Amino acid sequence: MTENDDIEILLKKHFQQRNDYLDDDGFTALVMTQLPQKTPINPWLKRLIFWMPVSLVTLFVISFIPWLDVIHQVYASILAASTQYLILVGIPLAFCLVLLLGYFLLSDTKD
Repeated sequence: MTENDDIEILLKKHFQQRNDYLDDDGFTALVMTQLPQKTPINPWLKRLIFWMPVSLVTLFVISFIPWLDVIHQVYASILAASTQYLILVGIPLAFCLVLLLGYFLLSDTKD
């Protein structure tokens, strides 16, 4: 046998005889009982913590858009569009917006 085989046998014996539990005379249980309890966070506060930075970054990015040019192009496109096209685009868009608004207002968060 080589030295590596001896080490291999020694390690196998060690891990086969290993006991997963270390006796600590109840120390772990005592520490766990003294830890502070997790306080539940308000669901609205969770949403605020997420959406506030998202909104701030969005507003920051939006502030760099040349709004006058965008408004002019959109207004020109609306004036050039036919009524039938505006209805075909407007009704599904309004329906989707109502569904999205209803989902966010009526969703029950059970976090």
